[in-house]
Amino acid sequence: MGLTLHFLSAVMHTAIPKAGDPDAPVHWAILGFAFGAALMTGAVLSSCRSTAALLNTFTGKSPVANKRYFSFYRYHACYWLILVLAIAGHFTASYIHIGVWPG
Repeated sequence: MGLTLHFLSAVMHTAIPKAGDPDAPVHWAILGFAFGAALMTGAVLSSCRSTAALLNTFTGKSPVANKRYFSFYRYHACYWLILVLAIAGHFTASYIHIGVWPG
């Protein structure tokens, strides 16, 4: 629920940054880091052992036995690192844009 409200308020605040907008570069940075974090969240969840065990429970066939999945899975820690960096970049760009955390 919180991420949905965050997304909606961001869309209402910026929409797609326009070329003449003086804040367009920082809006693009915030949007880019958010998109990167969303992609990396998908990569982290899809390369997680818990997700593989859940799939095995429902389908009866473990994806870990697949060589392609295993080569994707072994970089799970790297996906976490990229996710943390994307979230930190999103918060840093947001802080640069608004100055202080609203609240």
